[in-house]
Amino acid sequence: MQKITRISSKTVFQHPRLIIVEDKIKLVNGAIVPYLRFAGHNYGGVSVLCTKNNHILVQKEYSYPVNKILYQLPGGKIEPKETPLRAAIRELAEESGYKASMKTLLGWYYPNARRSNAKMFVFHFDKVEKINKTKGDEEEDIESFWISIEELESLFRRRKITNYSLLAAWTLFLTKK
Repeated sequence: MQKITRISSKTVFQHPRLIIVEDKIKLVNGAIVPYLRFAGHNYGGVSVLCTKNNHILVQKEYSYPVNKILYQLPGGKIEPKETPLRAAIRELAEESGYKASMKTLLGWYYPNARRSNAKMFVFHFDKVEKINKTKGDEEEDIESFWISIEELESLFRRRKITNYSLLAAWTLFLTKK
């Protein structure tokens, strides 16, 4: 396989949360075509899988684009100059009001490799304790709760979990056991 060559780039949309760039690229067959990709905040994101007494910290949050309440894990974007671990600690406190003393990187994956080079890092935290919830994003309305691993697996079997980051994080967790 050969790599594609970038000829030029221009920003076609810019917003504090999203930058879209159109590249002109040269394909292996010589054709020159436009290609849209995300740019800007490509620091990636984090998902945090917390365990405590054979239970998992899960969240429910309304997702505006799909107009549904989805199960998810705490997590979010990595800020500039922030390490993935620091982002995971911050996001866990912001979204759920927990902190953890034991942290393990389970791995990472590309959540949207067709449009971005950003990585999603997945951490396993245990030995968690409740703290005061810190500020989160304005549009977030998140309910955090603990469910047994057995109940979570039942949700998977019944196809109730449709959030890619929870699906991927659970797979990484199971393969690290």
